[in-house]
Amino acid sequence: MMAEKGFLPVPRPLELTGDVAENWETFKEDWNSYEIATETSKKTAVIRSATLKTVMGRDCLDILKNLDIPPDPDDADANPLEDPAKIITALDKHFKPLRNTVYERYKFNKCDQAAGEKIEAYVARLRKLISTCDYGDLKDQMLRDRIVLGIRDSKVRMKLLKQRNLTLQAAIDDCKTSETTNQHMKAIQNSTETDHDTVHYARRGAYKPGKARAKKQAVPQTWKTSSAGSCSYCAKKHPPGRDACPAYGKECSACGKPNHFARACKSADQKQPRRMGKAPGQYKKRTAVHAVEDEDHRDFLMTINDERPSPENA
Repeated sequence: MMAEKGFLPVPRPLELTGDVAENWETFKEDWNSYEIATETSKKTAVIRSATLKTVMGRDCLDILKNLDIPPDPDDADANPLEDPAKIITALDKHFKPLRNTVYERYKFNKCDQAAGEKIEAYVARLRKLISTCDYGDLKDQMLRDRIVLGIRDSKVRMKLLKQRNLTLQAAIDDCKTSETTNQHMKAIQNSTETDHDTVHYARRGAYKPGKARAKKQAVPQTWKTSSAGSCSYCAKKHPPGRDACPAYGKECSACGKPNHFARACKSADQKQPRRMGKAPGQYKKRTAVHAVEDEDHRDFLMTINDERPSPENA
C-alpha cells in the first residue's frame, strides 16, 4: 500500500483568490478522497491533522492559526489544532460566511443550456450551482423550474409546461427522450438524403463525351422529296432512302453544312442578296471559257471572254 501511495497526487493547496468559498469546498472534497485512498483516515488524529495542515498550504495555515477554536470540554489539555474534525469545522465557519446567497441564487437562475450541451451535462451544472443557494426543501422544485426555463428546445419546454404536477425526474426524463429522438431523426434524414442522391445520379447516368455532339449531327431518318418528285437534298430523282442520295455525307459548297448540294441549299437562297435597280435580264452576261493546250509544256491555260451589252444597246 505504501508503494501505491506514492502514485496518488496530494490535494492542491487552497486558493484564497476568486471564489474562496467554492475553492474551500473543492479542497474538502479532494482531502476526503485522499484520506480514504491513502488510508490516512485510519491513522491517529495527530498524523491526520499534521497531513491536513501540510497539504492545505501556507496561506490557509496562517488563517487557521488565528482562528478561535474552542477546546474539547472533555479534554481541556488537548490541542484543537491536532484534531482534523475541529480544523475542518473551524475553516467551514470562516469561509462559508463569505458566500453571498443572493449572488449564488442569481448565478443559478441565469444558468441556461449552452449550444450543443447535453441535457445530462446541463443538469449536473445546475446541481452544482444550486448546492450553494440554501433553498432547503425547495431545492428539487427550483431545479425543476430552472430546467424547464433554461433548455434550448422550445417544443420540449411547451410540452413540460402543459404537464400538471411535473416532477424533477419526469422533466429530466422527457428532456433525455426528446434529445435522443432528435438524434435518431437526424441520422435517418441524413441516410435518406444520401440514398436519394445515389439513386438520382444512377437514373441520370454518367456523362458520355461526344454524345451531345453526335446527337446534334444526326441525319434525319426520313429522306424528304420535293413536290416535283426530286430529292430535297440533291435536287435529283433517285430511289427512296438516304443511302441512294449522292448528297448524303457530302458538304454543301454554299453554306458548309453536311448532307446536301449547293443547288438544293435553302440557306444559300435565304442569304442571296436581292438585286436593286433594273429588272432581271436587262443586262445579259455571257462567259466563254476556252482551253488551250501548250504543246511544249502540255499545260492547260484558261481564257475567259466576258461579253456584256453596251449601255447604248440596253
